[in-house]
Amino acid sequence: MRNDEWASMREADFDAMLKSSVSESPPEDVVSAVSPCKKALNRVLIGIVLSAITLNFWCLDYILPSVGALLSLLGFRALRRENKWFFYCFALTIVSGAYLFCELILNTTILQSAFYASSVETFLSVVGSLLLLLKFYCFWRGICIIQEKAALPAHANSVLALVVWYAVMLILAIFHCESTFVIGIVIIIFAIIVCNIAKLSKELDAVGYAIANTSHKISDRCLVCMILAALTVGCACGYLFGDSYRMDWQTVDAAEHNNVSDIKSNLLDLGFPEAVLNDLGAADIAACNGAVQVKSGVSDHFVYGCSNLPDETYNNLGSHNLQPTATRDLRITNVAVKLSGTENRWMTFQHFRWLNHPRFYGTEAFYIVSPAYRYSKDCSCAGEATGRVLYDDDGGNSYASPYHFLGEQDNAGEVPILDFSEEGGIIAGFSVPRQCQNCRGYIAYPVIAHGKEYTIGNFLKYFHQRSCLQYPAVTAMEFSKDNAWNTFAFSVSANDFLFSYESESIEGYNRHSG
Repeated sequence: MRNDEWASMREADFDAMLKSSVSESPPEDVVSAVSPCKKALNRVLIGIVLSAITLNFWCLDYILPSVGALLSLLGFRALRRENKWFFYCFALTIVSGAYLFCELILNTTILQSAFYASSVETFLSVVGSLLLLLKFYCFWRGICIIQEKAALPAHANSVLALVVWYAVMLILAIFHCESTFVIGIVIIIFAIIVCNIAKLSKELDAVGYAIANTSHKISDRCLVCMILAALTVGCACGYLFGDSYRMDWQTVDAAEHNNVSDIKSNLLDLGFPEAVLNDLGAADIAACNGAVQVKSGVSDHFVYGCSNLPDETYNNLGSHNLQPTATRDLRITNVAVKLSGTENRWMTFQHFRWLNHPRFYGTEAFYIVSPAYRYSKDCSCAGEATGRVLYDDDGGNSYASPYHFLGEQDNAGEVPILDFSEEGGIIAGFSVPRQCQNCRGYIAYPVIAHGKEYTIGNFLKYFHQRSCLQYPAVTAMEFSKDNAWNTFAFSVSANDFLFSYESESIEGYNRHSG
């Protein structure tokens, strides 16, 4: 072509000529044979950052590390064929990710608190920390090799610094360092390390370094969807099958009170509430042999909804004809039985009954924050606590079971009531079928009153789980330790029962948060 023809050729014509000079586009397998390294390294870097962030609200302390684990998995998945060190990183990421996702599923069950308090979890945490340090060491070696391939000077000390940084973090965690100054310095150093690692990725991208793009039968998007689907199914199973205690339910024998019928008749004559008496075990009725006096008080509580109506309290000085209305959700009845003898021995009973049919989502707790022997210095403990929980099915059959747990619990942090000690209370933890009817139960314990004038009383709380939407899952007993009154998942009803023996008066009142 002559020079004047080149000069007169338009730009569009030139482009068309270049296009026609190429017979066809490169094959697709050739195009996908290489890919830039920057995307994979950036995924790994973002994953490291998200896994190191701790934000204890909106479940971000679980969400961010999970996203970080997925990004690290995808990043090392793309790099795993580049050299053996990246393959080691990929394998270690699979192990740590599997452990993390198993923990996420475990957190939907009430087993998680026992697991985290066990030596097994401590051992796994130590192993996990060591594997994390090993993964960052392999990451450093892998970066050094690809720098050598790209004809760049080996200067990946920032990745090696990440190993040192995490080692220092582990030491600070072991010694429970909470210094704001130290934590601030650690955060600044981490930010500098991350920025330097990001520069390494930019350098490799600037020289056009590319990695072999291995073919995957499962795409990254499909892999993430499969992991999220498995996690969703696992969490759903955790909420469905790991939300409640195993209880030893047995059909209530209609003849269980035959041997204590005389004692039962005497208690009814003295004013013991019949509905409560029918729920007592034969041994607890027998413990009231020789009863000479009965004091009782009843409180009805709102648990659901936000009613402006007050909770109702009924005081009973011995008349068992009192019939409180059943307009509230939960009824708590306190009964004190004076026994014959030279010492002022009393049997106390704290009874609850659901007046409606709520849906039970997991665990419940009946907590005597201050038993009579700690409510007042006038009383001392005379024996261990006993009790059971009961419910009816649709056919009218009654079932009873011992509590899953019945014993002492430290109540440090509770607001003092009168002059009772804060050493500890009696708590009962239990679960009942979701659609059970007429759920009820009680706690009984004996006390000895000192002097001619004395006060007997107790302060108790009932913790009801009204939703399964909590993460991580906690039991009602664990929730009671936080001294909290109300959350989306739990509601708390409180009752204070008190009477002075000499004045023949009884005072019962309720503190409640629904």
